[in-house]
Amino acid sequence: MKIVTPEVTLETIREHHFLILQKYSDSITQLQQQLSNSIEHGKFPESFISKTQEDLKQFNTLFANFPAAYRSEPFRIRLQTIKERLYQTIKNNPQPSQKYSSSEELISDHQEVFEALLHNESKRTAYQFVAPLIYQVKTFGFYLASLDVREDSREHEECLGEIFSKIGICHNYQELPEIEKQNLLLSELSSLRPFVPNLKILSKKSQRIVKTFDIISEIREKFGKKAIENYIISMSKHPSDILEVLLLAKDRSIIQSEEKPEETESFNIIPLFETIDDLRNCAQVMTTLYQLPEYQNFLNKNKQTQEVMIGYSDSNKDGSYLTSHWELYKGQEAIAEVSKKNNIMLRIFHGR
Repeated sequence: MKIVTPEVTLETIREHHFLILQKYSDSITQLQQQLSNSIEHGKFPESFISKTQEDLKQFNTLFANFPAAYRSEPFRIRLQTIKERLYQTIKNNPQPSQKYSSSEELISDHQEVFEALLHNESKRTAYQFVAPLIYQVKTFGFYLASLDVREDSREHEECLGEIFSKIGICHNYQELPEIEKQNLLLSELSSLRPFVPNLKILSKKSQRIVKTFDIISEIREKFGKKAIENYIISMSKHPSDILEVLLLAKDRSIIQSEEKPEETESFNIIPLFETIDDLRNCAQVMTTLYQLPEYQNFLNKNKQTQEVMIGYSDSNKDGSYLTSHWELYKGQEAIAEVSKKNNIMLRIFHGR
């Protein structure tokens, strides 16, 4: 069984990326068989014809062995170019013009084909064959399936403790009272300097935690923000458990600075409340977070939405079946109440 390391997470997303782009390419090959419309017997938008001429010039090597009959069929030219750019994206061609930098670019190309078909009075073909491709790309992007990342709060605390000690700010972070931890974390969140100046100063265990955030940042940059949207914190007990992740996410450029308030994050920091005591205290934890300006800024970029996970297995082991389910019910009621009071849209993820 593979241990889920940052490298395994990246390898998984790359495999997803390859599979979905190959699926798109296969679908385009099938579509080419359907779209044999000739420029001599149909109406095409001038902009679409211009695009096909650009394709023939830009990808002249590709079209050197293209069947002569196809050169008078604009749809096949355009689709061949799309397929080639998908191939170059899979290969990660360093030239931006040769590949797709985002799924939005692919959607735009499909949309052009769709609108050209409507102009060509081929409405049925557009909706039957091209519209599904557009929906597929909008649904699966360049990542196929979104991954969740999950880590224990104690691992974060140990990592942060080491970082604070190494940079000379605090040598006993893990022993601090909760309120002092929060104040220290909030101070770092408002700081403009890097929090982790050099990974090499950290132990391998702490390096793994920080690298996880680096990999998340890289994946979201290369494959789209939806590739990884959820970070789950197991054994969440205190507000500092969530602030620690917020700080690491900010430091590794997953969460952008306040200089770009118009940008949404699409990154959910999800506390998982598992034990009976944690379920009884979860509403107070969220109340504290909701009242912090730094956390309010984060929620503003997340469309005022907070997801919370509640654990059934550990609460059952901790307090028996009946106690567990009663505390799960009360915990949900309490979190819903404080979220409503603070105008936060709440999602509850049941960790069964």
